[in-house]
Amino acid sequence: MPPDTHLADLGSHSAFLVLGGEPTRRFLAEERDRFAEVFPDGTARSVTWST
Repeated sequence: MPPDTHLADLGSHSAFLVLGGEPTRRFLAEERDRFAEVFPDGTARSVTWST
């Protein structure tokens, strides 16, 4: 999963509607940095959870 897909998924959660524009942009920018640290090749494996 590329970073843009990961960030789009995160940004689709309703909690970001409560935060508003600037806090959401700041969080997603920080998340992009964390993603780059953990996945330096730019790709993460997507895991589907079930309960």
